[in-house]
Amino acid sequence: MEYNQEKALEIIIKYNLSPITAKVWKTRGRIPEKYLNDTFIPRILAQNRADMAQYNRGMEVFSNPKINTSALLEVSGVSKSSYFDAIRKSQEPRVMLDFNSFLTIKKELNRYRIKVKSLIEELANKQYYSDFDKKRLDQLFFSNIICVAQLIGCNRNDPQDKSFIAYHRLLARNRGRMSLHEDWEVEYVIDRFSIFLLETSI
Repeated sequence: MEYNQEKALEIIIKYNLSPITAKVWKTRGRIPEKYLNDTFIPRILAQNRADMAQYNRGMEVFSNPKINTSALLEVSGVSKSSYFDAIRKSQEPRVMLDFNSFLTIKKELNRYRIKVKSLIEELANKQYYSDFDKKRLDQLFFSNIICVAQLIGCNRNDPQDKSFIAYHRLLARNRGRMSLHEDWEVEYVIDRFSIFLLETSI
């Protein structure tokens, strides 16, 4: 639209833009149309490089196949459409997820990661695992935000693969309700969770 000082000031305040931006618009005689679209989500300010690096790493982590992204978004209360718009690579210009929404997703994931880290550290030095230990690990292992087959590295093309056998044994138990019974299963899950924690660090 044609430059209008009052409208420019309104947009600068709304999107927390630099006052220099308004001067650029005035020189050009136009305000970019994208700022007039209510669905527009601005980029994170480029001068905050730490936030930008955190954002890029976080969005990469949220797309990890071991994470059920839809379930994570649901518990975070973040719009799925906003998130999936932000990760769509074909769009130009690129749409960014609101940074507060990003931090909310990160907070929920970290809450889960802290529980996992705390429990596997507690179980790491045990010689055997009680039913209570297995039950607590169950609750984290079969959380809605985890894709179990991906977490245990199930190779669906190799029926002799240990992870394939483990996955289908878990599926077969308790009429479809998965649960950990054997100590070796607990050890295997702890090992897989250790890898998961490394992969999902933000």
